[in-house]
Amino acid sequence: MISDADMHVFVYDPNELIVFCRRAVARIIEEHKNDGYQEKNLQLTELKKVIRRFESQGISVPDLVRVQCEQLEESINNCDYSTVMDTLIQGFSELIGDLRRQESKVSHTHKEPITTREELRRVLLIAMKELGEGAEWIRILNAMEKKLEGRLLPGDFRPDKSYKFRWRDNATGVRQRLMKDGVIKKDPISGKWELC
Repeated sequence: MISDADMHVFVYDPNELIVFCRRAVARIIEEHKNDGYQEKNLQLTELKKVIRRFESQGISVPDLVRVQCEQLEESINNCDYSTVMDTLIQGFSELIGDLRRQESKVSHTHKEPITTREELRRVLLIAMKELGEGAEWIRILNAMEKKLEGRLLPGDFRPDKSYKFRWRDNATGVRQRLMKDGVIKKDPISGKWELC
């Protein structure tokens, strides 16, 4: 069974699930190799050849040899690739079921991480300083987007009520907070954001 912490990682980052699955497959294949499947199969083939040769020459095959042959055959059947595949399929089915149950527990707003308000505040102030006094809000948001390129998180790109992407709405919320704190003018010229 997989821990809840691992489930959260898999829900947030599907690439981690892929890495986990690759490791699981490699481990199962390695265990399969360690069972000596190929070696046992070779021994069984040789043993059957000897039994056939004895029988063709009219020599009685000892019961011990027949028992050993049957045991080897049973051991190989227990170590068959289909068994390995059944184990993999069952394990992945359980994993998918666990992930689906975990995903339904995680609320949509918490499913995708977003950029922190502190980071948006820092980038907003830098963009406003670089663009100068009374820059239009759309230019500021575009400058922020360039600065945040490659650093925005999956939740930032989720569509929101006011803007195309959630991070833009959050940046406007940060601006409102900066106005309350007296960092940005409360009554700027329409459509322009200005520092105090």
